[in-house]
Amino acid sequence: MPESSLPERIEKHRAVAAWLEYQLGQERATIERLEGEAVEQERRRKVAWKESRFTVQEPLHEESPYVIHRGGCTRNPSPLDYYEAPDLVMMMRGKNASPCPTCNPMPGLRGTWIPTPDFGEDA
Repeated sequence: MPESSLPERIEKHRAVAAWLEYQLGQERATIERLEGEAVEQERRRKVAWKESRFTVQEPLHEESPYVIHRGGCTRNPSPLDYYEAPDLVMMMRGKNASPCPTCNPMPGLRGTWIPTPDFGEDA
């Protein structure tokens, strides 16, 4: 088979280069999309972690109760720590505490809550 002329060979290589540039663009777009998905997945993981925990707001006065919030409650905008339900229950035993009326953390504590006089038996 006779070899192609030099201009034909140049044109073939240009076509291959154009196709490779197209493929490279496709791969870069895929990488960018996947990186965006990874960032969003990490953001959602952090939100889910925070939402599955509880926070405690310190009393404003000595007589005021501690206020228990769900992790993502906006009424406690800068919590110091996040607690899992069993840890929170042990920490708050015997302390004057009340649930936040906005986020209502009690359903999340039902399985672990040990009733105290502060929360009552039906809390």
